[in-house]
Amino acid sequence: MKHNVLNIILLLTSVISFSQKDDTVLLKTVNVYSHLKQEESALSKKTIDSTTLAGSANTSLSDLLSGSLPVFIKSHGRGALSTVSVRGTAPAHTDVMWNGMSMKSPMLGQVDLSLIPSYIIDEVYMLSGASTVQDAGGALGGSINILNEADWNNKFSGKYIQGVGSYQTFNEFFQLNTGNSKIQSKTRIYHNYSKNNFSFKNKNIADIDPVTGEYIYPEQTNDNADYKYLGGLQEIYYRPSVNSVFSAKYWYQQSERSLPRLNTYEGNDYSNINKQEENTHSLIGEWKYFGIRSRFIISSGLINRDMLYYLKNYISGHGFENAIYSESSCLNLYNKASYKYEWHENLFVADYSFNKHNVNTLDTVSDFGYNKSRNEHSAYFAVFSKIGKKINITARVRQEMVSGKLAPFIPSAGFDYKIDTSWNHRLKINIARNYRQPALNDLYWQPGGNINLKPEKGYCLNLDISSEKKKSKYSFGDEISLYYSEINDWIIWIPSTKGYWSPENISRVIAKGLEYNLKGSFILSDFRFTIASGYALTRSINYGDTTVWGRESWGKQLPFIPVHSFNFNLSVSKSGFTLAWSNNSYSERFTTSTNNITLRDWLYPYYMNNLSIEKGFNLKKSKLNLQIKIYNLFNEEYRSVLGRPMPGRNFVIQLMYRF
Repeated sequence: MKHNVLNIILLLTSVISFSQKDDTVLLKTVNVYSHLKQEESALSKKTIDSTTLAGSANTSLSDLLSGSLPVFIKSHGRGALSTVSVRGTAPAHTDVMWNGMSMKSPMLGQVDLSLIPSYIIDEVYMLSGASTVQDAGGALGGSINILNEADWNNKFSGKYIQGVGSYQTFNEFFQLNTGNSKIQSKTRIYHNYSKNNFSFKNKNIADIDPVTGEYIYPEQTNDNADYKYLGGLQEIYYRPSVNSVFSAKYWYQQSERSLPRLNTYEGNDYSNINKQEENTHSLIGEWKYFGIRSRFIISSGLINRDMLYYLKNYISGHGFENAIYSESSCLNLYNKASYKYEWHENLFVADYSFNKHNVNTLDTVSDFGYNKSRNEHSAYFAVFSKIGKKINITARVRQEMVSGKLAPFIPSAGFDYKIDTSWNHRLKINIARNYRQPALNDLYWQPGGNINLKPEKGYCLNLDISSEKKKSKYSFGDEISLYYSEINDWIIWIPSTKGYWSPENISRVIAKGLEYNLKGSFILSDFRFTIASGYALTRSINYGDTTVWGRESWGKQLPFIPVHSFNFNLSVSKSGFTLAWSNNSYSERFTTSTNNITLRDWLYPYYMNNLSIEKGFNLKKSKLNLQIKIYNLFNEEYRSVLGRPMPGRNFVIQLMYRF
């Protein structure tokens, strides 16, 4: 492992320092209950609390979401591609926003959550279904928002995390916060590496015992699966007056991943090399102005990604030769202005954004590729009105233009009713139309792109009932959500008759179901118990043209979307000790449109259990935390996708020093 401690020390010398006091304030974990913001009325919104975020410091966004929210994470393996499905929709139907800027790839139309470390997150929440119109058009399933904010009370603080785990895994993270009431600086640097060479029983390859006739499955190693991430995030905030804030954030990340062979492969383990490399620069600048009854925000940013994917096959007498050598470059420019004005019991919101995407990709071996650009204009207006003390109503509209063509009008309406005050029971209803353009790869990828694809369009309806109660020794909150979405011309990639995959439209898909979320805490005999749980029942049904999909696929669950998803988290704390257990479960998933149940076409249910033990030590002016995490506690054999092995029981020991 390459240690970065020396590099961190050298980098610290270039960080702007400010005068500081001798006292360091250690912030305790608290549950915050605030009054409903008017612009959040009727929204289906779920926030991951700071305690969960702090306990997931060495994980990716995919791990954080799967253990905290009723979503399905489709993972191709440890450290490999991970995507999210929200409310029965596809990964392309969920957007991920970093400080208001979309991280979705214009090529793929989706986000790899494994490339977003929890280190860089201060706050994260998810909007679902019809609520996503507030952020942008096209998020038919959900919108995940990652935020970074300044702490204007901070003088000097920071933390260092060192983790060591199974399969030669090493994690390092350093953060330094300095500033005063006028200017704040946050610097974060991280490095993750894993050989990722876990052992597994390969049930896709077998010999037959000549005596018993039973299958004998070989024990294999997940070779050529190492990964490395190196990155940093720098934030600068300047407050020249109480009503004006300037900020700039720059995030750089370099990633390298070796891609292991499918476990159906029976050839030489060293017959080819398969790797993916990516360099990403993300920059955003923002100015906020706060009036007595208004707020004005201007932001501008860019994301530049350079990606390289190559496959080299070994040829006897020649060595390794390129079979694929694909280079891609994406430059995304984002500009947005928003205005809010409050009068009496009403709120008016308007914003306009202009985004430009340039994509250039080429495989130098096959000489296939494309060079395309896309311009996006979006105008958004919303009115929020309070009627009496219990009712909030919302009307939102969004109009987009993509490459000179007007998209369909996107309206949305919401209703929020406070049923009672003792338990803060609320009823929320939200309905919206939505629309999504095909990604550039959907249209132009060679071979396989389909320039005749139709945009996806549809509508969705949410109904949420929630309650919340807080007392000195306990707190409780729960929410049940019912939803219904109908999406026409759903885009899905399928094998074509020409020997490669190509996208097609499904004329009609209905996604419907319910979600239930519960959070609570209580104190019993000096022990503090915290519980969080979520369940989702998801039916995402193909009602496409039977002449295209066949009668066997009509009325069937879409591939890779489980009907049942469940997560449960329990922690017990006393005297600086914390014991935490988490469970994450998914029902069966199908890999064919006909829902075949065979070893080749079926992903059986799995129930993942993790356990962590933590001890905190209060030092003179700092705090030390030692944490031991056990993943896959019961050593379960499971799969998230076909052909990709997953690790058994494994461990991480983590040390966190905060000052």
